[in-house]
Amino acid sequence: MGPWLTAQIEALNEKPEKAYYRTLSWGPRARYLLDTGSLGAPFEDLVRDFESDGHSPRSVPLVLVEYYVAVAHARIHQCLRSGPEERPTRVAALR
Repeated sequence: MGPWLTAQIEALNEKPEKAYYRTLSWGPRARYLLDTGSLGAPFEDLVRDFESDGHSPRSVPLVLVEYYVAVAHARIHQCLRSGPEERPTRVAALR
């Protein structure tokens, strides 16, 4: 076997574990930001990172339910705390 093929096979062995732990971490990270009230830039960065991974709510593992519930609660809190000028943007994010 050549060095390129060997490297590809080794990469396949490493990625699932990293992807598994990364998948498991989304929910607790979102819940932590919700529980601490950090719903500004850190929360938006987390949501942006999650969306950039290309997850589809129709086909994600059930472990990501915690992430979606935490984000929904956070969006509701953002709507309740927002002023009249930013409320339409917050409601759109909630949808």
